[in-house]
Amino acid sequence: MKIDLIKELFANVLGRSVADIQEEDTIETIPEWDSITHMQLITEIEAKFDLFFEGDEIAEMTSVKNIVELIEKKKS
Repeated sequence: MKIDLIKELFANVLGRSVADIQEEDTIETIPEWDSITHMQLITEIEAKFDLFFEGDEIAEMTSVKNIVELIEKKKS
């Protein structure tokens, strides 16, 4: 999976440019990433990758890197 695809999803949901999204970004470093946009991100990711996340998985999704790793884990 390409990190660029995840960064594009983040940029679209958060209203930022793709260049502004870094793998090291977390829910604390992106002001627009609040509880509502978090659920929008989850919904977009689930639809794009045909996945379903459990509550504990959603709680772990606090960084771009964590999200990429979780998607890769679920897709394998």
